[in-house]
Amino acid sequence: MFRKSDGQALLATVDSQVAVKRTVALIALALGGFAIGCSEFVGIGLLPEIASEFWPSLAVANPEAANAEAARFISFYAVGVVIGGPILGALAARTNPRPFLLVLLIAMGVGTALTAIMPAIALLLGFRVLSAIPHAAFFGVAAIAGGRLMGKGHEGRGVGLVLGGLAFANVVGVPLATWIGYEFGWRLCYLIIGVLFLVAFVGVLYGLPSYALDRRVSLRRSLGVFATPRLWFVLAMGAASSAGIFAVITYTAPLLVDQAGVSRAALPWVLVILGIGMTLGNALGGIVADIRMSLAMWMAFLTAAAGFAVLLVWIDTPVGSIAGLTLLMFALSGISPFTQLSLMNAAGDNPSMGGTLNSSCMNLGNAAGATLGGLVIASGIGFSALVGMGIALAFIGFLLALRIMRSPRRSIDQKAVGALSAQ
Repeated sequence: MFRKSDGQALLATVDSQVAVKRTVALIALALGGFAIGCSEFVGIGLLPEIASEFWPSLAVANPEAANAEAARFISFYAVGVVIGGPILGALAARTNPRPFLLVLLIAMGVGTALTAIMPAIALLLGFRVLSAIPHAAFFGVAAIAGGRLMGKGHEGRGVGLVLGGLAFANVVGVPLATWIGYEFGWRLCYLIIGVLFLVAFVGVLYGLPSYALDRRVSLRRSLGVFATPRLWFVLAMGAASSAGIFAVITYTAPLLVDQAGVSRAALPWVLVILGIGMTLGNALGGIVADIRMSLAMWMAFLTAAAGFAVLLVWIDTPVGSIAGLTLLMFALSGISPFTQLSLMNAAGDNPSMGGTLNSSCMNLGNAAGATLGGLVIASGIGFSALVGMGIALAFIGFLLALRIMRSPRRSIDQKAVGALSAQ
């Protein structure tokens, strides 16, 4: 005979299983973001090690030129993000999040692992691009999935948990991965990151349910945002601002060790400081942007100006160089919420596509900044000239930001933001 207590026990068991699966899925999504953050930024600390392996003679004769060559490891990743953002972002609008995320995670995991074992630089850079293509789409879709997992009224917590993986990577993952690279080689570092992607794949496979598709979002509608002139101004602003800052921070390791005299053993700890600056910049940028977007813009660019000024005066000192770079990391992430909201604003009725483009435009700047910065330091004119070029590029971004703020715009209301969770 079936008793009421048996039914209650069965329901409790089912609820418990659902809760376990939800927790596993959220951790897996956060782990995916953590692995992406490590993959994207750990090269900044390992640039000299990569240069020494592929350009050993040049690294001895002209370390600056070797570091400039190795910077392609960073710029090619950024190119992959630029390529993948709009293409996969458009497809994501009409794709079930679960299988889509599984494909993205397996692609990033295999691509990163193959990057770690490729013997030739051409093959390595090719897999570097391929492993970066899912970057922007993953964060867009994972944030939506995280919000749905937490349920109505708690979407923000789910999004925060997912994006918390990236923040944790900045503060803990990148410094730890850099230390692993120093002690055991940079290849092991990327192999471990590849394994993390595969662990996240298993977690999503187990815990994330399938969701119904929103057939109202067409591919034509998704791509239609590119017909908006204001969108191109915002993309150019984000790219120029990012290029100015990334022209300098790409060469963090040689700048600190060769120019400022920071010991190689201390570099992972310095990266912890830079990661904290980056995390604070993103958090405060979002808070200030909620109050007033123009304040967020001014905060980011004034912080960047302060960082550049500190580097110009005290680039030869450990404290000055660390302080300047920390301010630049704060500014780099601090401008992101302003850029994100501006893109969503410019995208009109398709804010999710506008939001996806944030990673693409910022990484376009990352690639350009790393490449242009490499040309400067390879010429042998010094890191101060690198800072000067960064100032010029960031100033272009600042002028474009002023233009954006003066143009008419609609408000990003709850209806527009809610469209992100409706897909």
